[in-house]
Amino acid sequence: MKEKLFQKILVPVDGSTPSLKALKMAACVAQAHNSELIILHVLDVATLSELVKFWDKSHEDIKEKMREKGRGLLHSMEKEVPDVPATTLLKEGSPHEIILNVASEYNVDLIIMGRLGKKGARRILIGSVTERVIEFSKVPVLVIT
Repeated sequence: MKEKLFQKILVPVDGSTPSLKALKMAACVAQAHNSELIILHVLDVATLSELVKFWDKSHEDIKEKMREKGRGLLHSMEKEVPDVPATTLLKEGSPHEIILNVASEYNVDLIIMGRLGKKGARRILIGSVTERVIEFSKVPVLVIT
């Protein structure tokens, strides 16, 4: 039997249109290669720190709201790819670091992600998550526009 080219494909999602496009492309690639998808959403700790400054809620309350939204997003993303075996992960940290760590931890063969995600002033200051993943990834990264 021929070995699979891509056994595990990592798809980071943030709810943006490009991440949904990346998920749909990943599902097509996974079906063609009989691969497993790992759908990842990262709670950005820097965003959390900024939200605490503006909301009259505790750090833990805001984090729990972000977790709830993240779980909801992952659930809806999983519904988008019903014909593909998928695992969903919700992690906290710096998005590009978490993406790279998950890629290594789960031995993924390919990362498929959107060119741009949800953004704000922070993106201008530090560069895009996608750029950083491309720069440091040890596996191929397919960028969807």
